[in-house]
Amino acid sequence: MRQQLPPDDNHSASIDQLRPGTECGWIYTVRAGDNLFSIARRFGIPVVAIINANRLWPPYIIYPNQKLVLPIQVHTVTRGQTLYSIGNLYDVDWQRIARVNNLRPPYTIYVGQKLAIPGEVCQIPRPRPTLRPTRRPTPRPTFRPTPRPTWRPYEYAESLVDPLLRPYPRDCGWIYTVEQGDTLNAIADKYSIPVDDIIEVNPDITSPDLIYPGQKIIVPVQV
Repeated sequence: MRQQLPPDDNHSASIDQLRPGTECGWIYTVRAGDNLFSIARRFGIPVVAIINANRLWPPYIIYPNQKLVLPIQVHTVTRGQTLYSIGNLYDVDWQRIARVNNLRPPYTIYVGQKLAIPGEVCQIPRPRPTLRPTRRPTPRPTFRPTPRPTWRPYEYAESLVDPLLRPYPRDCGWIYTVEQGDTLNAIADKYSIPVDDIIEVNPDITSPDLIYPGQKIIVPVQV
């Protein structure tokens, strides 16, 4: 004799309001008058499981036609299975499975059909975030300051000394061009240096009296 189910009540779900999602979790469409406690009692799962699966925040208000994910086990019917054998597999009353899935006499099920198993809470896998390739920052050009030219002492002080003096290439003293009537004593007195200092830096001068106009001599003056 075929076992009859009790008539459908307010705690049953119609087939168009409970749609299978994956092997773990069903998508439930909220009806008028539903609340989290009535839905949790209908499917035999804790209220907190529904809250966590849908990331709901206080005061946990839901509204008609809202889609909720129910973290319940989904069973795929295989060949030879019946509601009774499926109920024994999960230790759940087969009539409860029929009521939740809105199955009516003669309770026909077919291979590949998805059935929600009430009271069997499962862990819904979270989708892994898509990793975007990291863009390397474009290096900014390095601006190097232009080095300032190094001025030699004679370039700076050239306008401060006698125009007849020219810088000596080795930065030691200045080059003086002998004029008509010049003597070493007169040149030494003019620049307030001893005659011996001029002779010392000019080894080609053998006698203080032997200089001539146009001759280049080194005058060791301080700049």
